[in-house]
Amino acid sequence: MIRFYLIQFMILAIMISALSSCGVSKSGQQNTNSFNLLAAKPLVRCQKVKDTNFSINSAVVLDAQGQLAPEYLKMKFNFLSSTVTTSGNSVRFFKWRVVGSQSQLDNAPLPFAPYDLSTGQVTGTAVTAMNTASITPSTAVYIQMNDPNSQFQVIKMVVYDSAGAIVAQMNSLIPEYLANPTDYQLNSDGTARALNLQQLHPLYGQDVSAWTALQFSQHFDVNCF
Repeated sequence: MIRFYLIQFMILAIMISALSSCGVSKSGQQNTNSFNLLAAKPLVRCQKVKDTNFSINSAVVLDAQGQLAPEYLKMKFNFLSSTVTTSGNSVRFFKWRVVGSQSQLDNAPLPFAPYDLSTGQVTGTAVTAMNTASITPSTAVYIQMNDPNSQFQVIKMVVYDSAGAIVAQMNSLIPEYLANPTDYQLNSDGTARALNLQQLHPLYGQDVSAWTALQFSQHFDVNCF
């Protein structure tokens, strides 16, 4: 199975020509530019999320034809605390979603492979866990989402110690999603979005009522890599 994932990642590495993206969002919108001024609502394609233990950038991926590769997410690590990088610790990635009022976690760890930030080429085999002590600010990974219909909204990064106990964890929304937190309050069918999802929006609680599509673009695109 790991060999199968490696082949997939090698094919992806050949396809990737740019580390920025756009396409079909979890809001059901489709456009060729996440911040196309003709689009009904701007979308987030790149983001930065941080807390006391982590600082990461994540973004969706384009293939060589400029089309969204929805099965993949890319992530780079800006900072990991000493608590996270203690010898023996490892990191895994999971995805979860909210259906109705219930959160549903997919317990299967997501396969991922490290890649060279300067070339976009995969530099290691596909794995489901990585030693945190080996991660540096130059480390980046392609994560296979195993979600062809984009039904999951959140990626969870979890760090375990050598005994399997959770040391730290962080949730972040999976791009693309609505850039305006007011728009994000509603699902595509007009129903209220779950509060725990709303609270993960990078602009949650901020007054952006006067922001233009260009301002949303400037705010989020600085996080592209």
